[in-house]
Amino acid sequence: MRQRIGIQQPADHLLVLGMMLFSLMLEKLNALLAQSNRHFNRIFLEYELLRSGQEIGYDL
Repeated sequence: MRQRIGIQQPADHLLVLGMMLFSLMLEKLNALLAQSNRHFNRIFLEYELLRSGQEIGYDL
């Protein structure tokens, strides 16, 4: 005789809810870091374009 196991209702205990909230927090952190990286790249590119005529010499 085989018995089937099924899920009748979604899990609502604290571990699942905590991991779901932690996952959302990580997604927001990842988006924030990606946005700050884009801002840094833009600022760095502008700085490089402004000082493109300067050359750094090696005076030893």
